[in-house]
Amino acid sequence: MPKQTTIHDINFDRHRRSCDADKHSLYLVLTTGWALLTILMLALVLAMDYQRFKSDFYLLAYHTEQHIKSRIKANEAVLEGFSAFIAALDEFDRKRITQYCKQIHQRFPQIFLFEVAQRVNASEMHDFIQRQKKDISADFTVKAFDYVSRRDWRPLPRKPYYFPLIYLYPLAEKSRQVLGLDLTSHEHIKKPLERAIKSGSYQTSVPFRLIEGEQAYLMFLPVSSLQNDHGIKNAHPPQPRYLVLIVLLADYLLANLDELLDKSTSILIYHNTRAASDPSGQLVNRTVTSYLPLPTVTYRASLEQGRNGLILQMEKQFGLGSVSLVMVLFILITSLLVFLFIRLYIMRRYTRDMRRSRQEASLALLANYDALTKLPNRNLLQEYLSTQIEKPDTDITLAALFLDLERFKQINDRYGHRIGDIVLQITAQRIQQCLRKEDIAVRLGGDEFLVLISDFGKPGSVQQIAEKIRSQIEKPIEINQMKLSISASIGIAIYPDQTDDPLQLIHLADRMMYQNKKERSRGGEAEAGK
Repeated sequence: MPKQTTIHDINFDRHRRSCDADKHSLYLVLTTGWALLTILMLALVLAMDYQRFKSDFYLLAYHTEQHIKSRIKANEAVLEGFSAFIAALDEFDRKRITQYCKQIHQRFPQIFLFEVAQRVNASEMHDFIQRQKKDISADFTVKAFDYVSRRDWRPLPRKPYYFPLIYLYPLAEKSRQVLGLDLTSHEHIKKPLERAIKSGSYQTSVPFRLIEGEQAYLMFLPVSSLQNDHGIKNAHPPQPRYLVLIVLLADYLLANLDELLDKSTSILIYHNTRAASDPSGQLVNRTVTSYLPLPTVTYRASLEQGRNGLILQMEKQFGLGSVSLVMVLFILITSLLVFLFIRLYIMRRYTRDMRRSRQEASLALLANYDALTKLPNRNLLQEYLSTQIEKPDTDITLAALFLDLERFKQINDRYGHRIGDIVLQITAQRIQQCLRKEDIAVRLGGDEFLVLISDFGKPGSVQQIAEKIRSQIEKPIEINQMKLSISASIGIAIYPDQTDDPLQLIHLADRMMYQNKKERSRGGEAEAGK
């Protein structure tokens, strides 16, 4: 038969569920705290790494800025020296200028071209061209160049004055065709040229591509004196007659920086008259593309303070290479050990609580249940009556059936206590089979049992249950091939019809049992007399 669920089992199950809930709550709290602490520690390490990454990057960018500025300063010194040398000449002496440029170029090989442009009014153009044909080449002419679209030579537009190139060093075959180029024929060159004349200091042009193909830029500086040109006196002293230029290749600014700049650093040098994203203003553009959503540090500085010149912009993305992997690994391992310790702590606490609960349940079982039949004893009977009868808001009917086994003493004396115990266990099981879940069977001691039936409906149904119990008890019991028979006297008392006192209910059922025993005894004697 299925095992009966006792009050002890119910209480223990409730305690087990309570312990499970406590375990889960504790596990959730500690695990959440562990996860938050781990995330906080990792975030702290990443924040420290990011700050170190920013500091290192800013230091790198600063050194790069100073390196480029030093090169621009060197170029400025060359340009000023070139201007001062020409200004000191009594006349434009190509031979002496070439000797000077050759010496300077040996010391500063980064200068791609030394150039000199002369201001020529439109009225002087014919005489100017004739002199240059005599001094430079028979095919000399003043011309314009399209730097944007077609990139070819084009007719010279009419203007009040021009600034054609009259000198180049070194004069390579490819560069020879540049002689006679009017610098004011293109806005990108004309504007910084005019700024240089107006300010009297050097100015930098926007980047452009040379006829030779390289990306380059110009540095302009007006010549402060040189009073005549082949005997022609300058008619406009405020306007410099000559302009010196140096052509610089873009790659020179970043030369020897390969060890300093790794491949993960984006570097952009652009002219401040253009937007950073405008390719026409970009002198150097080494962009590193990354598709990871990681923070990027940007550094921006003016390379030519106070001038419409070059801007340096550097960017670098924070990545795994900048993370202290050893520290992260240490935190993860330590965090994992802490997590395992938390689990061990929770399991040990849970096991301890369950062990204590089982011990308490075992003590409660010994105190409230009969050790032989596993039925509730008198202690639990009192608790049951208190919970059922003493509820103030319930109208309950309760029937008490007091059972006393007949012929059990003879079986116990004849076959021994072991057989007697088996008879009691089987009898207890048979009584339980006749009851509902809400009813209870109690062993009072010896061969006496009590059955409490609640909400039984009609009084006659209690008598039917009593007869059903009696008939189950009277069935033969087979033990070791022996058939043993017992019977039962049953006394019935009804609450609250016969009494409203729980203790009196039990005593009344006991008296009714003795009355039933007498009636059965007289009935048995009468049957024997017949």
